[in-house]
Amino acid sequence: MQILFSCDHSIDSNELPVLYYPPAIVEFDSLDGYKINPFTGDSIKPILKVNYYGDTVLSGKKVKFKESLINNIGTPKTELVGKPNRTILDNGIKHLINKPVITKFITDNDKIKNSSEEMTTIMNSFNDTIETNTPIFANGTILKKISAIEESTLNPGIKEDKNIRIAELTNKEGLKGKVKTIIQDKNDLFWFGGAVLSQYNGRSIKHYYFDNEFENFKISNLFEDSKGNIWFSDWKEGLICFNGVTFIHYSDKNNLKMTSINNITEDGKGNIWITIQKNLIKFSNNTFTYYTKNEGLNNSSINSIICDDNYLWISTSDGIIKYNDSIFIPVKLENSSNIEWGMRPVLINSNKELVFTYKNGIGILNDKKEVFLYDLSDVLLHHHIFCILEIEDGIYWLATPNGLNLINLNTFEVKDIPNKMQYNKNDIYGMDINSLTIDSEKNLWITRNGSIEIIHKRSDFYMNDDIISLDYIDNNNNYYIRTQSSESHSAFDFVSLGLNIYNDNILNNYSTNNGFSNGNVSLIGGNKSNLWIRSQVMGDDNQNFDVVADFTTYLTHWKDNEFINYSIRDSLFHNKNIDKIFIDKNNDVWFIGYNTLMKYKNN
Repeated sequence: MQILFSCDHSIDSNELPVLYYPPAIVEFDSLDGYKINPFTGDSIKPILKVNYYGDTVLSGKKVKFKESLINNIGTPKTELVGKPNRTILDNGIKHLINKPVITKFITDNDKIKNSSEEMTTIMNSFNDTIETNTPIFANGTILKKISAIEESTLNPGIKEDKNIRIAELTNKEGLKGKVKTIIQDKNDLFWFGGAVLSQYNGRSIKHYYFDNEFENFKISNLFEDSKGNIWFSDWKEGLICFNGVTFIHYSDKNNLKMTSINNITEDGKGNIWITIQKNLIKFSNNTFTYYTKNEGLNNSSINSIICDDNYLWISTSDGIIKYNDSIFIPVKLENSSNIEWGMRPVLINSNKELVFTYKNGIGILNDKKEVFLYDLSDVLLHHHIFCILEIEDGIYWLATPNGLNLINLNTFEVKDIPNKMQYNKNDIYGMDINSLTIDSEKNLWITRNGSIEIIHKRSDFYMNDDIISLDYIDNNNNYYIRTQSSESHSAFDFVSLGLNIYNDNILNNYSTNNGFSNGNVSLIGGNKSNLWIRSQVMGDDNQNFDVVADFTTYLTHWKDNEFINYSIRDSLFHNKNIDKIFIDKNNDVWFIGYNTLMKYKNN
């Protein structure tokens, strides 16, 4: 043991000196900031910064804003807004389905079993004996060798797909390895699971690395419980719970059976339910309870589980089982012996109805105990449905090996977003979609081949790949679309150069023929009554392409029924790289870009 001490001979007293002096209270100077460090008493020196022009800027001090008035923007050309060129678009591959058959669930009384009456044992990968139907204390392991690295990300790229506009996140934009599953938590943060666990906020991504903890770690499930804990699993390594600070690992090494997890969910009492192939597990009060065919399951592989206010619903390859108060109740459809179940997903929709899937169809159990069966055999891209998500009441995304189907049960319409590579409808191979997630704004997030694809909630219509953004949507649901010309296209299939506005399947195009400065629209900003558009055209102001091989940039102000076109080739706006247009509360327009901040006053 070492003892450290010091003596101050200047103190003529028997009292020990204080170890730490209390921090000084220093009033904050709103102009100059703190002049001394309030904790140490040290003086604070301002940090010197040098700007682009070599000017010195001191930190902690306010800098007076110097404005330069731009007078040489030239006289704008004002044109009346003419009638747009109007095109009626094909709204995608559309099919109609028949009205549903109404039936009901009946209980298979011969197979009802009370799980409390049975107990057996199962074996884990270490040949440990585990009792079923008996709570087992969960002695998890706290993972310590974890590193978290946060990185900035690029904006999602636009995927080359001629059918629909899809944004895409790949390793190039910041992902690590292949992503298999995705969720959005209560704070609107996205969690990606694959080779690592990643948290994404739209601007940066934080990767959690389990250094030397596991070999070939691959997250196959993600789930957020009611307490905000993030649960995830690896096919081989077991179950992990992250409470925001600590990672707790449950595996076969803890005298549990935790390999091959394929589902995680939660019931209304806060119990966590997990499935492992043919077994069901309940996590409650730090204990795990195992259920097998001896307690009431049907010895079939469990595909998915979901909880409503009354039951835990279990979808298996041999049908559906509901569980409540230790009783497993198999159910079957009345007069529907031709239904083929297979391994199918289930969900609880916004009306608290059970939605289940079977081969070539979906069914809905309503609060009146009626079951509505929708036969989709003639419209599905593939008979094997392995994921279903609800967008809003009556509208669902279905994922199949051959692509996505958008099902509207209110209008009996089905739209297709097929994969580029098609498979035989009776062949289940080639499934490259791993999971579907609807975010808080009802955009569809897809994990496919390890990358993430995002379909905008308003992109359920088909357009060509020259559309690069839906920049602005007004209160009348007009979609203002900016376009980009392509070297491989001499003309567009749907969208022409200029300003394009889409509404209710009709595309309106404004160009030089009806008052707009024709060109690549690269930025749209403002609001409905004060809309500004930046566009570029190759050539000079007279569209003489042989004179100068350069761009002429236009700022167009759409006000009332006029296009006011400002040419900014020879003005101080030239080469300012305007990236954003913003309208403040005084209705003044701000143009923001690299080394640029400009304000346009309406007076």
